[in-house]
Amino acid sequence: MTSNQLSQHQLRTFDWEQNIGCGYGNLMHIATDEGKAGISTHLGEYGWDGWLGCFWVNDPRDGYTFLYFIQRCGGLGGRPLRMMKQIVYSAED
Repeated sequence: MTSNQLSQHQLRTFDWEQNIGCGYGNLMHIATDEGKAGISTHLGEYGWDGWLGCFWVNDPRDGYTFLYFIQRCGGLGGRPLRMMKQIVYSAED
């Protein structure tokens, strides 16, 4: 469940902002490169984000699950998720 299923050719087209540093498999994005991701992430983290802005992310390493629900055309991009994760991960330091 936490491994990339895309070929190298497919990964080159999987370049939306929220997908950088991620692969895809089982209908979910999967973190494959912490250094490339523009968001706090851990290898093997997986989740789903929809066009209307809803998303959920599961971080099996730290045991966190993030849920965010909004119905807005185009959503708000990855900004809400970045902000929530930054707050949670910085609070544990």
